[in-house]
Amino acid sequence: METVNLHDAQILAETLGDRIAKRLGDAINAKGYATLVVSGGSTPKPLFQYLSHAPIDWSKVTVTLADERCVPAESDLSNARLVHENLIRNKAANANFISLHTDSVGLEQSVAQASSQMTSLPKYDCVILGMGNDGHTASIFPEASGRDEALDMGNPNSAMLIDPVTVDPLRITQTARRLLDTEWMVLHITGDEKSQLLDQILSAPEPKKWPISFFLTQTETPFSVYKNSSKEQES
Repeated sequence: METVNLHDAQILAETLGDRIAKRLGDAINAKGYATLVVSGGSTPKPLFQYLSHAPIDWSKVTVTLADERCVPAESDLSNARLVHENLIRNKAANANFISLHTDSVGLEQSVAQASSQMTSLPKYDCVILGMGNDGHTASIFPEASGRDEALDMGNPNSAMLIDPVTVDPLRITQTARRLLDTEWMVLHITGDEKSQLLDQILSAPEPKKWPISFFLTQTETPFSVYKNSSKEQES
């Protein structure tokens, strides 16, 4: 597993942004399209804003989410809103965005629609994950009622409804099997607290305690960690 650790969060975002843009550009040149999966939260905002200026043919890029809260698209809690306000703009304004949650249909239909849409997409080119202070990722929380199902590589669904239990609201998350069907997966975290938690998780990975460890310990999909902490190093 590759790790890039830089002391400055903005420099980290730009370094990661350049690498993502290159991978997307290379994919477009090779096959005519590219697919990018992103996560919500405050951490990726600088990355999204920087990436929105990347000089690639965004009309050939499909962007979707690793997970989404079951809230209206205009809600401050909406990951889709976060992506539209920070990534789908500037040079990236004409990217094709696929939401996981549809306000206009019932929840059951919205989940089924999301799973069908994610299944129809080809192998992803890049998946960006985040990590919470409890070790959750992609709305797969330690106490979530659907945690084991979401991490089950035999789960035929590409997206599913999940109840985090410890926080509201309900979420729609892509399953581990679908997320790992990518050319490259990267964990992007900032701050000493998360960096130290990551070290703790890597020393004793337990998917049921820290769901992110399921992705960190798998060996089929190329995986990188981009993090920033007070001590800078790169390996």
